[in-house]
Amino acid sequence: AIGTERVSSSEGADREEIEEFLAVMGVSDFTASFEKGRKNVMKLERGGDCKALPVTTCNCIENSNFKAFYDIISECHDDYDAARFEDWYVDMSHRVRHGTADIFLLACGDAAGTTTFVSAAAALSVTPHCVFLSAISTLPQYRGRHFAHTLIRSVCGKYADRTVFLLCDDDKVSFYEKAGFHKESEC
Repeated sequence: AIGTERVSSSEGADREEIEEFLAVMGVSDFTASFEKGRKNVMKLERGGDCKALPVTTCNCIENSNFKAFYDIISECHDDYDAARFEDWYVDMSHRVRHGTADIFLLACGDAAGTTTFVSAAAALSVTPHCVFLSAISTLPQYRGRHFAHTLIRSVCGKYADRTVFLLCDDDKVSFYEKAGFHKESEC
């Protein structure tokens, strides 16, 4: 499957050209980061070692509302197109049904009893020994309230006996270090 293959390109790659090429190859959905610069590979030896402090008024909900998940990540990341939900859903729901991925939402309530999804995260690749986290996002109006750490804590708790990896930009390294991750390498 092409979704499991590594694709490389030279610096200055053109997204439209790559999308056209992949469409010819039969790919209907394509997500990639075209940002310049290197990413940091962050590692947590065991999910159970997560040090993120949770917000107790919120609940982590697993694999329940794909649309709410996609709405959060498409608002927070330019490389997700809100109009392409169906293409993404077909792929992600298949992986969730087959146990190779999970999605998580953080639901928080207010004094009026209204519940709002404020953060999202995906276990994009789940194996018996490790997990790769991605799409860790908090809606802009809810940032700075420890919601992402709350969600990371819940997700890592589910995979307490597995090694957890993620990629992040330089400006997020300290955020993940506070949760117990350490910088493994750059890629």
